[in-house]
Amino acid sequence: MRTIFDTCLILAVILAYSVVGCGLFSKTENGSGSDGQISIIVQVVKNTDIESLILTHRNMRLTSVKLLSARMGTWEMTINYKLKSVQKALRLLNENPTIINAQLNHEVQQRND
Repeated sequence: MRTIFDTCLILAVILAYSVVGCGLFSKTENGSGSDGQISIIVQVVKNTDIESLILTHRNMRLTSVKLLSARMGTWEMTINYKLKSVQKALRLLNENPTIINAQLNHEVQQRND
C-alpha cells in the first residue's frame, strides 16, 4: 500500500512540475512533431487493454509509442494537439477509470553544476 502511495505521490509531483515549470497548455519543444503529435506519458491500471483504450480515445488520435514500464503500467503515447486542446485532452484521459495518470512527456537535460 505504501508503494502505491509513493508512486502516486511521485507522479503528482511530476505533474505539478509540468504545470508550473513547463506550462500545461503548451506543447513540448522536443516532444512534438511537425504532424501535430504531442508526446504524453500515461499510467494505466493493471491488465488494461491498450488497444481498447486507444479506440476509446480515437477522436484525439491517441497512439501508443512504447511500453515504458510493465510493472508500473506506464506507456509513452501521442495525441494530436490540433484536434483537441492539450488541457482538454489530458482532462479527458484522466477521467477514464482505467487511467491512473496522464501527463505531458517532457525531455529533461542534466545540468553541469
